[in-house]
Amino acid sequence: MELTARIITADDEKIGSISIGKYIAILSTHPPGLLRKKHKHDETHVIFVRKGKMRYNIEGDCKEVSSGDVVVISPGVHHSSMVLGEGPSNVMCLVLL
Repeated sequence: MELTARIITADDEKIGSISIGKYIAILSTHPPGLLRKKHKHDETHVIFVRKGKMRYNIEGDCKEVSSGDVVVISPGVHHSSMVLGEGPSNVMCLVLL
């Protein structure tokens, strides 16, 4: 399998994913007020908040996060998120397959 990698900066607005072995890196921009309802995944998700503010509710533990914060969600754990403030939120999610 060919290894694909690139440098991602805080100003990188390109949306997409990069497959790196047994990991997938997903870049996404979420608009202000976006609510992701409670759900769960089969994989671990490591979320790097690159820009903006969000609130994560992970099985009842509610925390606000912003640029530079990291959220780790284990497989099978119910969680939801909401973008806070007037601007969008940019995140990189590393999915561990």
